[in-house]
Amino acid sequence: MMPSNKEQLDKLERAVARAHQSQEAPSFTHSWLQSVMREVRQQAVHVTPAFEVPFLVWRAAAVVAIISLLFVGSVLTWNAGQADEDFTALFAEAKVDTTLTGEL
Repeated sequence: MMPSNKEQLDKLERAVARAHQSQEAPSFTHSWLQSVMREVRQQAVHVTPAFEVPFLVWRAAAVVAIISLLFVGSVLTWNAGQADEDFTALFAEAKVDTTLTGEL
């Protein structure tokens, strides 16, 4: 009879636990620890902190919003007189055109 999967898993788990318990902690020299920490600190200097990125995004969004508002404002004020005439002509045309009302 073949052992079940549960029995195989339990046996494997016990073997891994025994192997882990029998291992000794490696001994590191003081100079090796210092060199590792020095390397970590040097690499940390060159990394951009993650909290600075959202500030850059918000700054860029603010600049885009200001430029958009200036553009829209300039378009609205530059064509303000002409826009009134265009809209008046559009509505006057709609009143005169009989195809919109269905009359012949």
